[in-house]
Amino acid sequence: FVGTSVQVIHNSASPTVDVYVDGGVAVEGFEYRTATPVLTLPTTFTVGIAPAGGDVIAEFPFELVEGGSYVVVATGLLGDETTPFDLAAAGTTFGASSTDVVGLEVYHGSTDAPAVDIWAGDSALLTGFAYGDFSGVVEVPAADYTLGVAPAGGDWIAAFTAPLSGLGGGSAVAFASGFLAPGESDPVFGLFAALNDGTVLELPSLVQDCADEWGGSAMEDCDGTCNGSAEFDCAGVCEGGAVEDACGECNGTAVDPSECIQPGYRLSFGDVDLDAGTLEIILNNEGPVAGFQFMLSGINMIGAEGGSAAANGFVVSTSGSTALGFSFSGATIPAG
Repeated sequence: FVGTSVQVIHNSASPTVDVYVDGGVAVEGFEYRTATPVLTLPTTFTVGIAPAGGDVIAEFPFELVEGGSYVVVATGLLGDETTPFDLAAAGTTFGASSTDVVGLEVYHGSTDAPAVDIWAGDSALLTGFAYGDFSGVVEVPAADYTLGVAPAGGDWIAAFTAPLSGLGGGSAVAFASGFLAPGESDPVFGLFAALNDGTVLELPSLVQDCADEWGGSAMEDCDGTCNGSAEFDCAGVCEGGAVEDACGECNGTAVDPSECIQPGYRLSFGDVDLDAGTLEIILNNEGPVAGFQFMLSGINMIGAEGGSAAANGFVVSTSGSTALGFSFSGATIPAG
């Protein structure tokens, strides 16, 4: 049996379908933007299309050349008079002539897109390429490309990465899919590539940077200058002079890390004046403190005053070796 080699691609933005060949189910649950592997079919056959699990609603007879290779694309829209549902077919070649090139067939299947030019880097790959057109197979070096899409004779409006470096010796059918101006539930425009084994790859889309380079990394600075050096300061002011102090506080005054609030809560000794009989108690608190109590063994405290306790309206009393502080108004000592 010498038949024909056929790959079928579902590129109609319609429900999932079942595909029949000569009355028998060939592909069940065939989803949008998927493809069959390369199939071997007789030269004469009829393809039936049915909603998944439903009855056949359309049939398409084919008479192909024995030993030939073909790609068949489900395209158009069900119930649409301008771009009606159809099976578009074209002779193609599966594989490539050597391992350092890739065979590439391109199909324009975006129903609302105009005729376009397709660019591979700085070279025009196709010009005036209209909906329903097949490119015919071209062989390109196995490399990674940036593909640009432009209205015929115009500037690029979209760009995509085509990673073909790993496909040497193979082939792919690249197809435009979706809508340039999609409705709320419509699929958006994109480029896809169907490989011989039925794998469909979505080509990554690129964005244009501020220097108008597709896929470039140039960015505007805070002053709106492309690739400029202006930066926000820590206060959020473009080219402002505010800087963080040693503790990471914007416009703070700390110059030494020892001045910074440390994690947790603890007391430590500060200045001691034996002649005056005074002792400074330092509180490190990572959060607000509503009251405190501590004991100093071996010391008889006769009073306490000043510091952050007094500054925040705390009443501090002492009795022997114990000190107690709180606020009648509910005030707290802030972190510090």
